Amino acid sequence: MMARSPLYQVSPGVFVLPDSIQRLMQGYAGAGNNAGTNAYTATLRDLLNGAAGTSLGFQTNTQKLRLRARQGKQWQFDLAAVRRDREGSLAFGVPFGIGSATMTEVAAPIDQRMVDADATGVYVNGKHRFMISGGISTFENEVDALRVDNSRRVTDSATSGTAVAQLDLWPDNRVMRGRWPSRRSCRRRPRSRRRSA
Repeated sequence: MMARSPLYQVSPGVFVLPDSIQRLMQGYAGAGNNAGTNAYTATLRDLLNGAAGTSLGFQTNTQKLRLRARQGKQWQFDLAAVRRDREGSLAFGVPFGIGSATMTEVAAPIDQRMVDADATGVYVNGKHRFMISGGISTFENEVDALRVDNSRRVTDSATSGTAVAQLDLWPDNRVMRGRWPSRRSCRRRPRSRRRSA
């Protein structure tokens, strides 16, 4: 699917319009008559017709790793890891102020990396069994915010919205985990029964 927008993406997540276009469109939108509305619609249509298309959709590439090893008869180790790289673009609506009727939809860039890794070590010796395990999950988002110019305004307005909108996206995060349970097996000896004389 292709999308068109009059906005130019000057850096990942930053969409701008020339101030002259914003000023012109603000004059049309603020005219309060049919002539202004028609001029705004015609100008926006011309901008869209001349805009380059952006492909919508994203792709996820997955890489997996699994290793197992033994140290003697007592120790066994297990390592598993998965990495996912996601790239592409996603249609995203950006409002210009709380309660504002103005909203712009942009092709937000997607550039994310997710890693899940777990390691386990198990020790078994007779009645004793001990296990230690740990893992980490990470999420890295190269585009963590959108900054978008308002196509209808070059100055802020309490009723008509702001000239620029900024929206936070998914933040980076990291989770670590671990556990170390142990167990010892104890067998009870059967009690001997005394015979009555």
